[in-house]
Amino acid sequence: MSPTYTQKDIARISAYLGMSQRAFREKWLYKDRSGDWINKEAPCQFLDLKTNHCQIYDVRPGDCAGFPHHGTKKIVEYGNVYKQNIAYCPATYRLVTQMQEGFAEGKWELKK
Repeated sequence: MSPTYTQKDIARISAYLGMSQRAFREKWLYKDRSGDWINKEAPCQFLDLKTNHCQIYDVRPGDCAGFPHHGTKKIVEYGNVYKQNIAYCPATYRLVTQMQEGFAEGKWELKK
């Protein structure tokens, strides 16, 4: 799982690191099939594995700042991200579990 980096993210983070945008992209990112800039490494190269803290927290990508994206879009539009995040994010796991229980108990129903 990797955040996507917008052009604004790249400009902000590269300036923070004292690198050109091109050097930042070449060192840390690649374009995926959909054309998004994402991390070359997993886990994220900016995650300090000893402390579990982000080394660029103050300028982190918008994708990271908004994680786990529960209020960003309607779940039907963002279902694939929720599905991906279940394994990584306890909040998303809990949200999806509560939704499943609500449907099973008849509290909610899908609109067609």
